[in-house]
Amino acid sequence: MSRLRSRRPNNRRWRWFPACSSRCSRSTSTRLSHDFELYGEPRGSGWVLGLKPRAEALGSVFRQAVVSGGATVERVVLEDGNGDRSEIVLQGVQYDAAGLTADERRRF
Repeated sequence: MSRLRSRRPNNRRWRWFPACSSRCSRSTSTRLSHDFELYGEPRGSGWVLGLKPRAEALGSVFRQAVVSGGATVERVVLEDGNGDRSEIVLQGVQYDAAGLTADERRRF
């Protein structure tokens, strides 16, 4: 899998990833890369993005998260320090056509 470069998350190798297409998301990936090693790849008609904690203390409790999807997130797999896995599948998610409020955009 490719490693996401925090300084240039919108480089050509990462254009397949929806989050690299907006300024807000590039900022988010840069902040995430401070605490996590980011890696990913296109897969079929979608994508896979992994996050591994950089801090040893966090890594002993939380091993990694693997997020996958297409136009939106469809699945999140969390793996803890003991190797246990939790899988969250997102189906039938409905989005508000109005989008986020100004307060929500500021928080997220």
